[in-house]
Amino acid sequence: MRNWWARRGRWLVLVLVTVLTAGTSLGESLEHRGDRAFSQRSDGFLETDLPNAEAVERAIAAYEEALANEPKNVDLHVKLMDALYFQGYYVLEDRRLQREIFDRVVALATQAVELVGEEAGAGSRLAEQTPEQQAAALQEIPGAAAAHFWSAKGWGLWGVTHHPLSAVRKGVAGRVRKHSEIARLLNEEYEDAGGLRFLGQLHAAAPRVPLITGWVDRPLGLRLLRRAVDLSRNDPRNLWFLAEAILEHDEEHRNEALALLRELDRECPHAEELVEHTETLVLARQRLVELGED
Repeated sequence: MRNWWARRGRWLVLVLVTVLTAGTSLGESLEHRGDRAFSQRSDGFLETDLPNAEAVERAIAAYEEALANEPKNVDLHVKLMDALYFQGYYVLEDRRLQREIFDRVVALATQAVELVGEEAGAGSRLAEQTPEQQAAALQEIPGAAAAHFWSAKGWGLWGVTHHPLSAVRKGVAGRVRKHSEIARLLNEEYEDAGGLRFLGQLHAAAPRVPLITGWVDRPLGLRLLRRAVDLSRNDPRNLWFLAEAILEHDEEHRNEALALLRELDRECPHAEELVEHTETLVLARQRLVELGED
C-alpha cells in the first residue's frame, strides 16, 4: 500500500509540474514572446559578428500573430516594424528582399498613422493639414509620435533601396520631411530625438533639386542635429550625423566634428542595441582613419 501511494504521489507531482509548466507557456502573450525573442537579436554577435537571425524571425512571427489578433494595436505595429527593420537592415543582404521588407514597414506605418488619426477623430482629413496642425490634433493620442517616427524611417529606408526615380515619383524626401516634423512636434525626445535626427539628416544630406527638394536647408540641418545631440547622446547616430554634416557643410567647426568622432571612438555599444550601435561606432573609427586623425 505504501508503494502504491508513493507511486501515486510521484504521478501527482509529475502532473502538477506539467500543468504548471504548460500554464506558464500558455500564459505568455504573443507580444511578450516577441519581446523576448527580439531581445536576443544580438546573441552571439561578439563571437560571430553576425546578428541572431533566428531570434529576429521568431520575434516577427510572434508580433505578426499578435497583430492579427489586435489589428488596431499601434504598439504592436511599432514592435513589428522595429523587428522588420532590423531584419531588413542588419540581417538580409539581398536587395530585393530588403525592398520587400521595407515595403511592409511603409505599409504598417501607414496603417499606424491612419489608426492614430481615427482615434483623434480626424480621419483622412488630417493628412491634408500642415505638420503643426496634425501635431496639435494628435497631441493627446498614444502612439502618435511612434507612428509618424516610423513613417519617416520607413519611407527613408524605402528610398535608399528603390530606384532614385521611383523615390522621386513617390515624393519620398517630402514624406520623410513631413513625418519627421510631426514626430518632432509631438515628442522631441522620442527615440533619442529621432524626429530631429531624421529631419536634420535630411536637410544636411539630401540633394537640393529645384521643384522637388528646393526646401533643403543646410544650416537648418546643422541646427536640428545639434539639438538632437543636446537632447540625447545615448544614440551614437546623433553624434555621427552631426559630425558628418559639420565636415560636409561647416568646415569652420571641423574641430567640433573631430571631437564628436573621438567621443564615439571611446564609446562602447550598449548591450541592448549592440548590433545597431556597433555599426555607427565602427563608421566613426573608420572616418577618423580617413581623416588622418586616428
